[in-house]
Amino acid sequence: MDEAELLTKKDQFLLFVEQNRTVVLGGFFLIVVAGVIGGVLLWQESQKTQDAWALEGQAQALYLDRSLDDPDVTTANIDKAAGLYQQILNDYPRTAPAPSALYLLGNSLMEKKDYSGAIESYVQFLEEYGRNVMLQGLVRQRLGYAYLLNGNREKAFQEFSTILLDPNVFNRDQVLFELAKLEEADGAMEKALVRYKDLLQQFPTSPYTSEASLRVQALSPEDPQTDISEKESEVPTDQDSSDVSEDEKKIEETESKKETVTD
Repeated sequence: MDEAELLTKKDQFLLFVEQNRTVVLGGFFLIVVAGVIGGVLLWQESQKTQDAWALEGQAQALYLDRSLDDPDVTTANIDKAAGLYQQILNDYPRTAPAPSALYLLGNSLMEKKDYSGAIESYVQFLEEYGRNVMLQGLVRQRLGYAYLLNGNREKAFQEFSTILLDPNVFNRDQVLFELAKLEEADGAMEKALVRYKDLLQQFPTSPYTSEASLRVQALSPEDPQTDISEKESEVPTDQDSSDVSEDEKKIEETESKKETVTD
């Protein structure tokens, strides 16, 4: 493209701007306004996120503040923490702290023994933030505990088993250990033994392997045939040795009698 054509196109553009000055200025104004509005919205979202994190920090401090001398103070702190978590969900539902606030709300309700409320919070988390890999396994595990404490063992087993099917969660070893303990508590010793052995094979570096090893030793039945064979092998040996000693005594007595007769 030569210089004449470039100049011609520039002239055509300037002519278009001159003829449509109102439209061009209006479009430019709209772009500026949209940029300003977008910036304001981003600032507001950032401010909301900061406020939500601040509330969650206050709630966490209250949740962890456990008085050993006054349990009423601990209960009051947990109530306040639950209220702050709920405030985050009500006022800042689309901020980054909202998923963890919902999870921690469920934990607070568990501490208050409000198992039905905790179940609702955990189920809501899985429905809204089910793709959160970091928290999904923990939420399902806590949901299983809530079902157990609420008297629904079938649902608890279902949630724990779901965790084992997901290779992306980080607490499968703990869930295996919990399932083994539940099986053992129900009297299903063989199933519990399988769970413990799976834990040892799949997660050899897990902090639960030491206790799982002890449970395997306690639940593994001893082989009765081995004990019987060992006892049987020991009895003849003792009998043989006693028989030999008796024969030696008889021979010595006979030899002594012969010597006496000869003399």
